[in-house]
Amino acid sequence: MESFRYASLPEDIEDNTIRIAEIKPGQRDDLISCNIKHVRLADQPRYEALSYCWGDPALNKSINCMGKPLAITTNLYLALRQLQSPSETRILWLDAICINQQDIDERNQQVRLMRQIYENAERVIIWLGEEADNSHHGMRLVPKLAEANKKRDALGDTRVITELQRSGLRGVYGLPDRYDDAWRGFFAILQRPWFGRGWVIQEVAVASSIEMFCGREIVSLDDFTLALVFSNSIWLAQKYLSNNYGRLMTMVLTRQAFKSGARLSLLSLLLRYRMALTTDPRDKVFALCGLAGDVGADGLHIRPNYRLPAHEVHHDLAVRMLIKSQNLDILSVQNEAESSTYPSWVPDVSQPIMTGSLVGLGYTHLQTCPYKASRDSKAAPKFSGDSRLIALYGLVFDIITQTGETQPLLMGDDDAVTPIKDLREGFEEPRRYINWRSIAGLLTTKKYVTGEDLEDAYWQTLIAGYNPGKGRLADKEQIKAHYVAWAQHSFKHAYLRRLPSPLFEYALAGTIVIALCWHIFRFLIWLPSVSAPHNFQAMMGNTLSRRLVKTDRGYIGLAGDAVRAGDLILICKGGKIPLVARKADKGRLKLLGDCYVHGIMNGEAFDEQKCKPLWFC
Repeated sequence: MESFRYASLPEDIEDNTIRIAEIKPGQRDDLISCNIKHVRLADQPRYEALSYCWGDPALNKSINCMGKPLAITTNLYLALRQLQSPSETRILWLDAICINQQDIDERNQQVRLMRQIYENAERVIIWLGEEADNSHHGMRLVPKLAEANKKRDALGDTRVITELQRSGLRGVYGLPDRYDDAWRGFFAILQRPWFGRGWVIQEVAVASSIEMFCGREIVSLDDFTLALVFSNSIWLAQKYLSNNYGRLMTMVLTRQAFKSGARLSLLSLLLRYRMALTTDPRDKVFALCGLAGDVGADGLHIRPNYRLPAHEVHHDLAVRMLIKSQNLDILSVQNEAESSTYPSWVPDVSQPIMTGSLVGLGYTHLQTCPYKASRDSKAAPKFSGDSRLIALYGLVFDIITQTGETQPLLMGDDDAVTPIKDLREGFEEPRRYINWRSIAGLLTTKKYVTGEDLEDAYWQTLIAGYNPGKGRLADKEQIKAHYVAWAQHSFKHAYLRRLPSPLFEYALAGTIVIALCWHIFRFLIWLPSVSAPHNFQAMMGNTLSRRLVKTDRGYIGLAGDAVRAGDLILICKGGKIPLVARKADKGRLKLLGDCYVHGIMNGEAFDEQKCKPLWFC
């Protein structure tokens, strides 16, 4: 039988015509059947929109569409099977059915309407997948946890799991004890692929109402969020939380910002969701355009175009941002590795890497970047004829002479903190910071190159100068006090480093055995670590995947993992943050990313008269 063929939609996007699928009623064993209908968004049609992961495109099933077979992915088929009513027609918008995926021009047009589609839907349905790993118990636990969170706030209860124990969970909050499968089922839900996908960000942000389906169980997104907040607040989530926890919380914040009328810049969204995953690398940009406040005709003027390869989409994005903004913020987006397709100055924003840009790290959408390394100068980039080369006016400030070890991520993309990782990092972290202190010169000198106390320069470098109190002395002294407390805790075993070999190895081995016994005990009884993170450590997110560096002139700073001795520190016009570059052929430079250098972040080293063209390849 001939497969279903789409009737064309009007070419004029202003017509706002979309397709909706009318899922016919049926029993669980019936073939799923649907009709396709063209409607105009301006007519306010009634429908629900589905938010889901496509799954493996090689695994598909067939449904009946307008009397013809239509192949869809297995995950979508399972969603439709669950959502199909036995007695009523259900009207849905689903991208795989309602957009002709083989028609590139139609995809370009419909993707531009995506925000309106989800915004106008009566309800957005999140499909997390079939029941598995005790998910039915976990989903049924969600409303109880949401109510427990409200009760905890009302009571002003600050106890954690080790203080609550079984009687507190059951007696105060009516929850199962911490060994119950419902807890494991709940945290396992968070590992589902949906939470890491790029397109779901917009779908969640603009929806008027959201429900989550997992198998046959249904909860609201609001309850699921409160459930996570509660479990995290009592420190019961540490064994299971992956990066998906942070992703969901960030999505919720973006949703709140959007509902309040705030519109983030496209660059802010790209930085915030650098770890989001998209099957098509172009979608890392296109999926966020609907939320950005600067992509219209009077701004970046970006329109989805699936006829362009990904590297051209990202190259065009970088050029538009550099010209329109007159700053170099886009150049602070780190690349993971060199690419023959991308010039070094064009970030491949589709790469899900964790090295954050200093432009937006630690600051909310209401705050601006606090650095002014080139003062109030404006960028005026020049491009070669093929736009592969870019010239920035700037100066070479210094040369990196020493680099410390890289601060790793304790959690990978899909990993939770395990006792073994916790144990290993417990010994690696002090050793790494001893390495950093040595490079900074803290073992041999007391004064920094600017004349200030070297210890003060060092701790401010660890947080990249971040100060939520906007520079007030009292706040600075408070942060320093947090640093002292953190340092005392972190280096409580550092005295072992002073022992000569082989005494150091024997002492370290003995300490590891003792600590390992404790961690095994803690693991067997499922006792999460109950030491609260130090306030200072919470401000050190900027060190992740970065190294401490020292320059020829004695400055210290933080730079990306790729930097090496001999790399150059540059200050360019329009740059809020110094850049790191490496010499390449023909007098050109390769951009490695941004860096924090203590003592020059407010324009102290910038001299516009000394700027000259610096060509990057």
